[in-house]
Amino acid sequence: SAAGQGSCFCSAKMMGTCAKLVGCLLLLQGVVAYPEISGSCYGMITDNHRPNRAKSIDGGFKIVLSSPVNNGTHKTAVLSINSTGYGNFKGFLFKSYDLMNGGGLGDFSSLPPYTAILDSCPGKAAVTHYSREAYFNRDKPLKFTVTWPSDKELGFQAFLVESTHTWYELRSSTNGDFLPDDITLPSREGPFTVRLNESKWVVGPLVFYAPILLLVLGAMLSHNTNGPGKFGGIMHRKIFSKELQLPAWYHSESIKSPGFWVRLLTMDVAESAIAMTWGEILACFLLFVAEIASLIVWIVMLSKEQKKYFHYKDYVHPYDAVAARAFGRLLQYNLSLTLFLPTRHSLWPSLIGISFERLVKYHRIVSRVTFVVMILHLILMLAQYGFLQMFSVTDTLWGFGNLFGILAGIGMILMVLFALEPVRRSAYDLFMAVHLLAFPVLVLAILHATDTVVHLIPPLALFIFDFLLRMYQWMINVKIKDAKVFNDEVVNLKIVCPSIAEKLWNKGSRAIGSFVCIASSDVSANPSALHPFSVSGFLHETSKDQEMSQMADGMLNTMDLDSKPIGIQLHIKSMGPRTWSQRLLEAARDQGSDIRVRLEGPYGHMSLKLSEFQHVLMIAGGIGITPMMPLLEMALSPERRRAELPAMKSLSLIWIVQSSLQLLWFKELLEYAFMQAQIPSTDFKLQIQLFVTQSSQQCIKAPFTAGRPQIADLIRDAAQESMGDKAALLCGPSGLTREASAHASENGFSVHVETFRL
Repeated sequence: SAAGQGSCFCSAKMMGTCAKLVGCLLLLQGVVAYPEISGSCYGMITDNHRPNRAKSIDGGFKIVLSSPVNNGTHKTAVLSINSTGYGNFKGFLFKSYDLMNGGGLGDFSSLPPYTAILDSCPGKAAVTHYSREAYFNRDKPLKFTVTWPSDKELGFQAFLVESTHTWYELRSSTNGDFLPDDITLPSREGPFTVRLNESKWVVGPLVFYAPILLLVLGAMLSHNTNGPGKFGGIMHRKIFSKELQLPAWYHSESIKSPGFWVRLLTMDVAESAIAMTWGEILACFLLFVAEIASLIVWIVMLSKEQKKYFHYKDYVHPYDAVAARAFGRLLQYNLSLTLFLPTRHSLWPSLIGISFERLVKYHRIVSRVTFVVMILHLILMLAQYGFLQMFSVTDTLWGFGNLFGILAGIGMILMVLFALEPVRRSAYDLFMAVHLLAFPVLVLAILHATDTVVHLIPPLALFIFDFLLRMYQWMINVKIKDAKVFNDEVVNLKIVCPSIAEKLWNKGSRAIGSFVCIASSDVSANPSALHPFSVSGFLHETSKDQEMSQMADGMLNTMDLDSKPIGIQLHIKSMGPRTWSQRLLEAARDQGSDIRVRLEGPYGHMSLKLSEFQHVLMIAGGIGITPMMPLLEMALSPERRRAELPAMKSLSLIWIVQSSLQLLWFKELLEYAFMQAQIPSTDFKLQIQLFVTQSSQQCIKAPFTAGRPQIADLIRDAAQESMGDKAALLCGPSGLTREASAHASENGFSVHVETFRL
């Protein structure tokens, strides 16, 4: 029937289609070797295809060239590939190039069946076989004609495909010579062979690190002379501690303020710049000088190197990517510098006097510079090689493929995004977890460019040393003696930790401003997430007699501030719902002293040598009082004050809080200090001024003033009463510290601003 005939016709058509599909699949299976050799049309310059990847060097085949016929301008000869045995090959790629520079040269004609000019090769100086229908052996050699300029000599390279995974490589030329090694096989840059035999390549690193070394030497000089009347002290007071004065709207914390969005959209760069002192701006200026100078030097050197190699208009030789490679070099230096800064146990505090929490600011700055350099490196690579080449795992002259660089870049982008202040403040554990990507990022960076490991060895050695010390600290047992919550706002932890307390005690005045990192498995599912908090005081062994000596009205006659402590105190303020500090407060309220914690530290110190100042003014706002209290404890102990602060003649404390209930955080110490301040003394003066700006009910036996103080007037009065070397210690909201810092500097104070930002 007609229907049956139609059905048979359709079936036959489908069978024909299936047969063609099967044939295509068989063809693809038979030429798996073609992808292996396809990149070779750009010559041996790429170093991607070497004879040791083939089954043997030549497979028993050889390139034979007939005697050339010269017509004056061009030569013509017949090329054949002969077999010395009974081997055969089913596919091939054959190319010719200028023997002087590696550029594609030569025209092919009289091609055998199933061969064609390979258009993707520069100059079309290559032919390829594209079918399984024919093969070549001793009885049927491959033959075609090649024509080239009379004044040139040709080099030949052939890849012969015998079977799916077997192929050979042949080389020859018109005069028996081969390309010079510096053209065909550029030296691969291994991890420890960064062209050390050429002294000029040392210039790049020197240009980058020289300004930074100059900065370190200057900081060492300033640190070792950081006293009243000395070079470092003068520079610190007149230049290094002075902050930029910028409009108030930049500092607003309101989400409706443009300042908030400027800080967010600029990855904290605006806020970091605002918080910079002139000394920090000078340091950043030297860093950018190093960046730009090193970049220029590398571009010049790589441009000179590029001229040694032939390059095509339509193909980017690896050495053509001059700008991309220069930014890659700069990226290596910045990665190294970024890793040098954040280690807690390092040489920086003793060398230049900058402790870990202050180095974090420089770590953020260098990290952002590293991020920008990485983005520029990626853009230039894309412009040179195209999108698809960015995902190649083919070996390059510098590493094992561009894909590893792309993956490292993705990791760096994630780290930068989760390090932005809104994320870091609200989800600190998440920020720390994402920061662990640094380790796979470094491995991927090394795979992308193997000589990166040379730049990373010094900082990684320092990092490993730091990590081992931290692991040792984690094994030290600590115990909560008491956990007290104040008004669902602040928790006071009294922690028994003799080793940490003894270390702080022995450091004396240099321990002022120290902090510890705390982790708790009762608070966080990630017990390794450590959170930094200032040490707010010591924990001493209290005897029954001392407890009974407290007067009936609740004030203390004496406090044990002279005996060696058994632990430390922390006052931790909740940063809001769902934060780690809020969960800690809730755990303290529910479990009391049964909370399990682990400590790491202590870290940090003041930037000023307090032992050399006669007068010290402390101004704190809210929870910013915590790093000040150990200094108040020291001043209240005549024995320790004379030993650790021999020059001190007066200490003034100005504490500003919103509610008088916040004064309860340090009730006993404030009451005792106020009582001691009333006792006349000829060698030491203590002054305590408390200000409550909102709720001001009387809750401690110490006077306070209701309302917001005039900071400028208070600092001016303190300066007039302090004849001699004077220091101002500031901590609290950024608006308060900026205002106080400006007025203190104007009135001759050396200023230290304590930071809570990590």
